[in-house]
Amino acid sequence: MQKVANTIVWAATLAEARSLARHRAVWSALLIVGFVIGLAGPFGTYDTFAVPVRTAYWMVIALTTFWIGYLGCFIVTTLVEHYGIDGFFGLWTGAVIAALPVTAWIAAVHLVVFGTAYSPGFTALLPYTIVICLAVATSWDGLAGAAVTTASDDSAQPEPRWLDQ
Repeated sequence: MQKVANTIVWAATLAEARSLARHRAVWSALLIVGFVIGLAGPFGTYDTFAVPVRTAYWMVIALTTFWIGYLGCFIVTTLVEHYGIDGFFGLWTGAVIAALPVTAWIAAVHLVVFGTAYSPGFTALLPYTIVICLAVATSWDGLAGAAVTTASDDSAQPEPRWLDQ
C-alpha cells in the first residue's frame, strides 16, 4: 500500500494537476463560475459584502475548492482503481471522500472571513458539498471522456514525416 501511495498515486496526481493547470479554459471557467456565484450572493453574502468583495470571495472559493476537490478525488479514484474498482463507483468514492477536505476548507474560510464558525455546522454543510463534488466529478469525467475520444480520433490521422527524424 505504501509503495502504491508514494509512487503511482502521487506521480499520477501531480502529472494530472500540472496538465490541467496549463489550460487557460479551466482557470477562466472557474473564475466565471465564482463571478456568477458572487453576483448571486448565496449563503448570506449578498447582504454582507459589496459586489466587488463578494465576487472576489466567491472566485477564491471556486478556485480553491475546485483544486482541493479535484486533487482529493483524483488521489482516491486512482487508489481505488489500482485495486480494481473503477467506473462511476471509483469516481464517486473519490468525490465523496474529497468532499471532506472541501467542506473543512469552506468552514475554515468562513471562520477567517466572518470571524465565526459556520453556523449550521460541518455536518450540515457536508451533504451539500458531497452533492456538488459528485456533480462536478461526474461532469468532469464526461468532459475528460469527450476529450479522450477527440484525441483518439485525431491520432488516427498519419503523423507528419518530420517527426520520424
